[in-house]
Amino acid sequence: MPSGISNTGIEAAEFERRLPEMVGRALRDSCTRPTHARRTLTR
Repeated sequence: MPSGISNTGIEAAEFERRLPEMVGRALRDSCTRPTHARRTLTR
């Protein structure tokens, strides 16, 4: 996949843009499912 190799910078920026959203979702999940969050954090 040459396009994936040439677009790594764009994908990194996309990841950084989505990171706060994923963190917020993880924090919300930890409030509803504390055992699941604890299991993923110790991974």
